[in-house]
Amino acid sequence: MPEPRCLACGKVVDLHLDTYRNYQGAVTYPDCKAQTNVVIRQGELISSFAGTNWGAFIEDLASHDIPVPILGDIAEAAAVLSINALKSCVVMCGRAMHGALIEKSIPDEMIGSMLRKAKAAGVITEDLYRAAIAANYFRVTGAHAKELREVSQTQALLTLEVTKDVLKHIFQQTPFPAWQQDQASKGSNVS
Repeated sequence: MPEPRCLACGKVVDLHLDTYRNYQGAVTYPDCKAQTNVVIRQGELISSFAGTNWGAFIEDLASHDIPVPILGDIAEAAAVLSINALKSCVVMCGRAMHGALIEKSIPDEMIGSMLRKAKAAGVITEDLYRAAIAANYFRVTGAHAKELREVSQTQALLTLEVTKDVLKHIFQQTPFPAWQQDQASKGSNVS
């Protein structure tokens, strides 16, 4: 059973699997009335963060068959963007993009090289490649360069949106993504 901890009072709230097996959104804690945004997939707590409604940033990914670890990375990127942790946002976007490219059998290298190989293999389009290279620039220079520079909120949001576009392109839209299939099959067996 997923048990997210409140970042305000430190207490745990019990979320029942029949209601929260696959859930993304706010949870209100009964004692302090604080809200924490959570992502729960197949009964597993993927992420839990306070802040604004970051879940709205990634709602459009719900119908794509994105593996749970990659979905967790992009959810974390959206969550930290909502509390203005801009460098963390671009780093997590890079992690999501890296995981997606590995999932599509692109050899594990630096993301720029992986993007070039993904374009050559037809995994991503030329336009998406150019946008992803720009987004990767903000990640590299904002978090991994020898001389770090500040990442602006606009750059972090752009990186998040481009990463979402890459994920939506790589992982097909389906009526029942893998994380929902278990729930759907259980619902169809109700007597």
